Amino acid sequence: MISSPVQSTVILDLRCLQDPVSVRRGVGRHALALLREASAGLHLEGMIDPNLPSLIEEARALVAAIHLNAYSAGRGGPPACFISLSPMAHDPLFAARLLAYDRTTRVAVVHDFISHQEPERYLPDPARRLRD
Repeated sequence: MISSPVQSTVILDLRCLQDPVSVRRGVGRHALALLREASAGLHLEGMIDPNLPSLIEEARALVAAIHLNAYSAGRGGPPACFISLSPMAHDPLFAARLLAYDRTTRVAVVHDFISHQEPERYLPDPARRLRD
């Protein structure tokens, strides 16, 4: 008998893909690219904040389920992995419950702090800041 491989559940904090400031720029573009390229052997589920604007449809189409909070996301038991796609952008307490599981791998994706460390060197021209 051939059995299908067990899919590991990965919960992704998708709030950066709800944020109109970042959804089509820097961290939002980076997060969406990571989501698009995720392994086919993973069972991806997203977590969103119902108080933010709607999740972009492209992101919604890439996950098997959407959870409105960390309690719902953890209801089926601890996920294999929790990924915060933009840990510095939104309230970390929203997802804190998912950080408490001992066997859950926790990942924080940091896209870019250079602009905060060296603002005079990173996109110094106002037109480039708006364009990029």
